[in-house]
Amino acid sequence: FALSDESFAAIRVLADQLDVRVQIHLHESATEVEISLRDTGKRPFERLCDAGLVNASLLAVHAVHMTEDEIARFAEAGVSIAHCPNSNLKLASGIAPISDHRRAGVNVALGTDGAASNNMLDLFSEMRTAALLAKATSGDASVVTATEALHMATMGGARALGLEHRIGSIEADKHADLTCVDLNRLNSQPVYDVVSQLVYAARSDQVTDVWVAGRHQLDNGRFAHINTDDLLARGNEWRERIMATGEIQWAQQLQPRPTKTSIPQNCRSLIRWHRARGIWKANFVHCTRSMRFASTGSGSTRSWTDPRLSISAAESASSRSPWRRRTLMSRGLTWR
Repeated sequence: FALSDESFAAIRVLADQLDVRVQIHLHESATEVEISLRDTGKRPFERLCDAGLVNASLLAVHAVHMTEDEIARFAEAGVSIAHCPNSNLKLASGIAPISDHRRAGVNVALGTDGAASNNMLDLFSEMRTAALLAKATSGDASVVTATEALHMATMGGARALGLEHRIGSIEADKHADLTCVDLNRLNSQPVYDVVSQLVYAARSDQVTDVWVAGRHQLDNGRFAHINTDDLLARGNEWRERIMATGEIQWAQQLQPRPTKTSIPQNCRSLIRWHRARGIWKANFVHCTRSMRFASTGSGSTRSWTDPRLSISAAESASSRSPWRRRTLMSRGLTWR
């Protein structure tokens, strides 16, 4: 919904010329749909249809807030969906009607979304969550069986990428992509049904060996071609660099802290994210040492603006510090 019709048209031309697939986050939140209707008079799905992008080359990520007609048209066009259940739960985006998608014949793959909205990036967790959510939302414990969940994590993903003839299953003439899972752990014993144990009981730390295209990448739980000490050192180095920008401190000040006040939800931040046309508005009920955000009360109102971002809040006098100004500058914001 942040792209113009001209951008969609350009994407369609490039996708056709290069013979590549198009991936787009679609109908992830109700707000996304509402903003599109407000600004264009159309749902995001309709705009994609008008641009000629709803076809077998489209991979729609999330697809949470879909109508029955839209699901049917997805199935007819051969669109694939990347279901990201843990991300949808963490961001309170909603729960995708996966059982409806599958019943209509839509190919469903599993995804994790980004690290900022998932943290674990663990497909074992995604399999289990996807299967359980489908049962809970449909009221039918028989939907999305363990076998179907495993298919979504393997062949469903291969088909969504257009690579089902090369990867996704153990077959002759396909890439030798193999994963060994140790089920001889207390949490996954006894084993009556291997697939059920993989989906509902196994954890990612039970993976012992992995081959990708025949190359041994994980050997008895250790990376075969990656120096983990160097990797951890690089991760810590980037953590320090990011901390130095003030981004983390700025975000931590927005975290809720327990109080004895009567403010609802234990003084938790009440946030409204409107990610349309680069606008982010936040209403906070929370106080910190260096900045005060409040819906009512004293404090001079300041605005920080950017062509892509707008934040309005009530700022206390103590926030007018060089550190705060540096933080705002690091975020690409300017005083107004």
